[in-house]
Amino acid sequence: ERRAGAGAAQARHSRGASGRISDGSAKSAEKIIHAKLNCQDAAVVLRRFGGDPAWAFAGVFDGHGTYGREAAAFVRDKLPEAILARRDALESDPVEAVKDAVKFVHTQLVGKTSGPGLDMNFSGTTACFVVSLGVMEGG
Repeated sequence: ERRAGAGAAQARHSRGASGRISDGSAKSAEKIIHAKLNCQDAAVVLRRFGGDPAWAFAGVFDGHGTYGREAAAFVRDKLPEAILARRDALESDPVEAVKDAVKFVHTQLVGKTSGPGLDMNFSGTTACFVVSLGVMEGG
């Protein structure tokens, strides 16, 4: 006869801080903490983007690979600059200006091999960002 308490204890799982399933043991907790210490994410919120009180930029960057942390930080820093470098185009055709800025930063990142052992050929980042140019007329 199987006791309900023993089976329930063996089957008990909980969500860890990283969203992974853990069994509640110290070893599982150590893995979750280690994963969080090695976080490769970066984020930024820029109010008054480009000095305009109606503009804003916000982004989250999820690094991957050996140099994922560096990739995420690079894109976090360079993408807003690249977008603002296209300010005239941003005001006339924002979609094309942002696409062009993303392509430019991507090319810079892929070519980035400076630093001790830094090689972005097998590292990178995903980017989720928004550029707000304020309220449109008639909208």
